[in-house]
Amino acid sequence: MKKTIPNRYRKYFWDIAVENLDLQEKSDYIITRLLEFGNIEVLRWLKKTYSDKLINDVVKKSKVLSAKSANFYGYYFNIPVKEILCLQEGFQNKHKKIWNH
Repeated sequence: MKKTIPNRYRKYFWDIAVENLDLQEKSDYIITRLLEFGNIEVLRWLKKTYSDKLINDVVKKSKVLSAKSANFYGYYFNIPVKEILCLQEGFQNKHKKIWNH
């Protein structure tokens, strides 16, 4: 039986069928979504469910975390800013050109 998102966290996945979301197969997506929209309770659940290494890797390579979230989790997990993709100047400039915001 595959593991899924607990009912109390399903509200963070408003745009998909959560019952089809496998914790292991879609770990990067789940971690990113919960880091971006979750709270401290969600962070505790993430740390119980996934390794710090996996969470750190998601923070480092995510293209969708906001700068605010990426900065917070970089500080929280002691990840140097230079290792977080979405905080790199080249990435931010490219993103601004595409979305013009």
